[in-house]
Amino acid sequence: MLMVLSGCKENIEKKIGSKGRDCKNNKNCEIVIMQLTNFKWEKMFFFDSSANLEVINKALGLDYSDYYKGYTRTIIFLNGNKIVHYENNRADAESVIDGQVIFDYPDSLKSQVYTPKNAKFRITSKTFGDKAYYQLTFSPN
Repeated sequence: MLMVLSGCKENIEKKIGSKGRDCKNNKNCEIVIMQLTNFKWEKMFFFDSSANLEVINKALGLDYSDYYKGYTRTIIFLNGNKIVHYENNRADAESVIDGQVIFDYPDSLKSQVYTPKNAKFRITSKTFGDKAYYQLTFSPN
């Protein structure tokens, strides 16, 4: 029950979106995920909306079926072998969701994993019609 409350209470995607709005006109804006979390984590996984439960379970190395929702953009934080935070953010096949975060990585990948040390991104604010969304590009430095 605590994880469910954590998943709803502290939406990391919304925090990234807020940072993206603050950075709207700044081309060199960087976001550090560790600065957005108030819980201990060792790995952050991002899955695009096409990732099914089997793909998620394989990447995590544990069972996510109690939390899984199909066709969502999933973000999961692990500490050890425990899920400490998760989000199943709504997806739309035909458009972007207002405030959506898009992690920029090759289409051939279904997921990406980051650690507190390397979860640093350049954030770019973009628009699609009347909707704003935010693209995160891995920033290894």
